[in-house]
Amino acid sequence: MDPFRVLSWNVRGACSGDFRRVFRELVARNKPNIVLLTETRVGGNRAQNIMNSLGFNSTHKIDLMGFAGGIWLLWDSRDVNLTVRGSTFQELHVLAEVSNTHPCLLSFVYASPIRERRKILWENLSLIANNNHLPWMVCGDFNEVLSQDEKWGIRLASHSRIRDFKGCLDNCSLMDLGFSGCKFTWCNKRPDGQIVFERLDRFLGNAGWVSLFPNAINYHLPQVYSDHNPIMLVSNPRSDQVPDRPFRCEQIWLNHPSFQNLIHNSWTHHNSVTEALNVLKEILKMWNRDAFGNVFHKKNVLIKRLQGISIALSQNPNAGLVNLEGQLDKELRRNPPVLQFPHGSQLKLRLLRSPLALTVSDFKAIIDKVSGKLESWKSRYLSPMGKITMLNSVVNPMVSYYMQCLSFPIGVCDSIDKLNRNFFWNSINGKKKIHLVAWGKIAKPRRLGGLGIHRTHERNLALLAKLYWRVRKDDNSVWAKVGRAALTMKVTKNTVIGRCLRKGEEAARWGLCRVINNGRSTRFWEDNIGQIGRVRNLISGPLNIHDNEITVGDVINQDGSWNWELLSIPIPDEIRLKLQAILIDPSPCEDNISWIGNLNGSFSTKSAYNLICESSLNWDMDSNWNWVWKLGCHQILVNGLPVRGILARRGIKTSPQCPLCNQSVEDPNHLFRLCAASQQVWLRLNPQLAPLPHSDFFINHKIFEQIDFNAANVLSLAKGRAGEFFFMSGKRARDPEASNRVVQVKWTPPPLDWLKLNTDGSCTNSEIGAGGLLRDHSGRWISGFSVFIGIGNALLAELWAVFHGLKLASQCQVKNLVVEAGGS
Repeated sequence: MDPFRVLSWNVRGACSGDFRRVFRELVARNKPNIVLLTETRVGGNRAQNIMNSLGFNSTHKIDLMGFAGGIWLLWDSRDVNLTVRGSTFQELHVLAEVSNTHPCLLSFVYASPIRERRKILWENLSLIANNNHLPWMVCGDFNEVLSQDEKWGIRLASHSRIRDFKGCLDNCSLMDLGFSGCKFTWCNKRPDGQIVFERLDRFLGNAGWVSLFPNAINYHLPQVYSDHNPIMLVSNPRSDQVPDRPFRCEQIWLNHPSFQNLIHNSWTHHNSVTEALNVLKEILKMWNRDAFGNVFHKKNVLIKRLQGISIALSQNPNAGLVNLEGQLDKELRRNPPVLQFPHGSQLKLRLLRSPLALTVSDFKAIIDKVSGKLESWKSRYLSPMGKITMLNSVVNPMVSYYMQCLSFPIGVCDSIDKLNRNFFWNSINGKKKIHLVAWGKIAKPRRLGGLGIHRTHERNLALLAKLYWRVRKDDNSVWAKVGRAALTMKVTKNTVIGRCLRKGEEAARWGLCRVINNGRSTRFWEDNIGQIGRVRNLISGPLNIHDNEITVGDVINQDGSWNWELLSIPIPDEIRLKLQAILIDPSPCEDNISWIGNLNGSFSTKSAYNLICESSLNWDMDSNWNWVWKLGCHQILVNGLPVRGILARRGIKTSPQCPLCNQSVEDPNHLFRLCAASQQVWLRLNPQLAPLPHSDFFINHKIFEQIDFNAANVLSLAKGRAGEFFFMSGKRARDPEASNRVVQVKWTPPPLDWLKLNTDGSCTNSEIGAGGLLRDHSGRWISGFSVFIGIGNALLAELWAVFHGLKLASQCQVKNLVVEAGGS
């Protein structure tokens, strides 16, 4: 007899007659000597009467609180002696003694669904562990999982709750004793895609228990009556107890030609359904052994016979052995039992059970990895910039490794952003801290007023855009050719890589543009043309049926000018001027794709990220906050100082009044400008030093050190720190003579028999023009030009000037030429 056969079951109510019937069958089948029943939902004398009727001679109960809880402990005193040592609403501790076995401490648990009450249970178990030196086993319903792998359902498990549970087990030196059977012990049984599975019930033991019972097995029994599976721990299972294999109809039988005849014959000779089923089961067992049970044995016999024939043929070849070898080889190839079904023509799959896409649960390992990495750092010892460095240099590359070829669900991206956010604000171990600045303001580039932390979803799209760009631009790689072929096949939209490429294509459309050469492969209305973008988005009105097929080459004349008459919709002058600023090459070269995020046209993840954020989050990319970092006043401008007015609005119980003047609500504007105390500092400040930054928040002395405010002392300290900063940074007063130095600029003639081309471009209100002239070594004017280009920028104007200058030199048949551009 095993020393311990412990059955634990959350019954979700023990009042009904169905419970007693199911419980008696469960006990008769598994024969436990200790039973834990939780969430009984019945107490008092009625509970005692039910316990007495369950067939155990010893009982102990913990009454429920209101309608919640309830712990019943039943045991057979002839097998095990239990002495109750202590109990609370959520736990029961007993000393267990069995003959020929060392005394053990057993703890039976029903953890409250309320998190704060569970924390009390974790603390109580830690206290027990500190005073216990016996082998210790803990079991019951913990209402918590140990990892994301122990939950399957509509959302991920709480990382903070998992961390609390793990912390308790670590403090108690308890380890999970594993299980045999179904992975999960609870199911909410909700339809319509809301079903959830979790492993809430378990057995735990310390090192002493594991050493005492190294072969113990925890069985997850089938779920009956309750939404929890019963679990049973057998301390010393018998090795000779081999459970009977249940009879099942195998899929492979259906493909055998004699299977239907067996069914028909066994069914027609019996009138009783029960008798026919029993006879059929025995017939199928024997038939399975004959038809399928020895397939590997048959294969081995055939292989050994072929090996023997090969040896015999090498020693004494004869025609009979050759014919026999051919027959055996044909039989082996006709029926390879390990490669296909013996009588099936194809491998059948359960399509409805095959995953067609990655789900949130498939990414839980990545979330756990990020969570573990962040938890390993002591964020409270890091400065804000140190945390930013950690997030950008460690977490971001770790996640980017997976994001470069996988499309992350929005929920996963939000979970990673939440982990980063909690790490930055020190919201750890379930203790939420005040977030002084919205995460949307922090997760921006520094030049836009943020701290340079990436948003996970937009970063994922940028990396997928990079994947799409490489597929489009890499001409020689086999993988790129496969990717391009996948983009043209409709079936690939249901594959993981196909969906990633499609998302990358959608994300890249914000930055892809066409570099016009001959214009024949670029659609005028639908494709992005240079910095202009999609022309159709700039024009209102219907198009003709065939207008979508018009290319840029169709509306370009032989000399490179635009033929606007071919278009069915008139183009506004502003758009015409922008298009005129695009250089059209009349050569037969095909158009190329380029990236508008960089001036050189090459793709970069940084520019893709900025373009995606600009389009989806409405970022103002023209703003420039670099001056903010030079002055050191970022926290003031984003309204992130923990002044009393802001803290009061965030729900902190404090007076919003300024502690210096006690007249107005304290906000950054009042603290630095309007307060009478701060105005004294500005009045004493030398006007020449007014722009200099100082980092001393003089109000802290008043609040935390009870030092009276003194404007003179504050001003002196600010000047000293500003002077020290400028001295250490190496900045000196400018030399007035150096700043007023006059430098003469003059034209340098070219060598003898050479001509010099001087060009210059101009840009005024985005309208650009170009001009230039040719002169010889004596400065004599040879030829010149001036032209209005259209709408663009200064760089484009300079390039157009060089282009027209070289065109002029070619027309003048100049062979020796020096080019000097205006911006050089």
